[in-house]
Amino acid sequence: MERNLPPIDSEIRAFADFLMSGGVADLNAPMVERRARAKALRQNWSRTIPAIHSQTEDVFSGCRFRIYRPNDSLELPAIVFLHGGGWCMLDIDIYEPIIKRLALTSGAAVLAIDYPLAPEAPFPTAIETCTAFVRQVRAASASFGIRSDSLVLVGDSAGANLAVAVALVLRDRQEDIINALGLVYGAYDLANETKSCELYGNGDLPLTIESMRGSRKNYVHNPIQLSGSLASPLGADLRGLPPSFLLVASHDPLFDENIAMAGRLGSAGCEVLMKIYPGAVHGFLEAESIVGSKLARRALEDLGEFVSHHTASR
Repeated sequence: MERNLPPIDSEIRAFADFLMSGGVADLNAPMVERRARAKALRQNWSRTIPAIHSQTEDVFSGCRFRIYRPNDSLELPAIVFLHGGGWCMLDIDIYEPIIKRLALTSGAAVLAIDYPLAPEAPFPTAIETCTAFVRQVRAASASFGIRSDSLVLVGDSAGANLAVAVALVLRDRQEDIINALGLVYGAYDLANETKSCELYGNGDLPLTIESMRGSRKNYVHNPIQLSGSLASPLGADLRGLPPSFLLVASHDPLFDENIAMAGRLGSAGCEVLMKIYPGAVHGFLEAESIVGSKLARRALEDLGEFVSHHTASR
């Protein structure tokens, strides 16, 4: 499989080297220290952060969240954004360049939440908080200055896992409040490891098999729950989920399960669009702000276009 792929994009390679230079992948360090290193690494680098019309901050159920608005309209479509980081790390400060670019490319207000992190808040705490937050965004749409009929849920990596889990909970409770799902190099099968894990998770790139195993252990404390439909949505009944865009990196340990997820969604009768970005690695959207990656910028524009298409009034 690897021989038939183009090499890693040069700008993406520089981005990967940047991430691996920070010592964040030291799995023996305390989680608090790993989180601090991840933040300090970005703060010590000259990141390009787009200017945006406005941003405000508030608290929901003890969790900080921000609303990013691309213009002054009080009837914007909306995105609820769930960040990645293995359910254990990262926050909306680190994701600000991605979130702002997404607001600009989609024309939507982006509401991004710092959901509770594991291991302090294990499965299914983050799912419950994110589900409640999505409900609140819809219920309080007028006060947020957004349209109640135009809400897309977007997440990357662990955030994509949470996004699908939230969509499943809402579907099962017959709450038709999400127009679409934007799923970026997601983790969809916590119970199994694939060939792409072996190919790309051996330590040459930022996401490794060891770090994924550690993240799963921190997030799901009971191993029996790893194969459940909310922890591993690849095995869930996916019928009735909204239209989904799967943004897939070619050189990603999670590549195989992303391809499988697209197939499962299609087999379930869901509208699904998948795009593979040759030469990209897991987490590559961040490369736009760090190294000016043209590939990452194009992917963010594609995601924005998908959101824009699916936020017309029903």
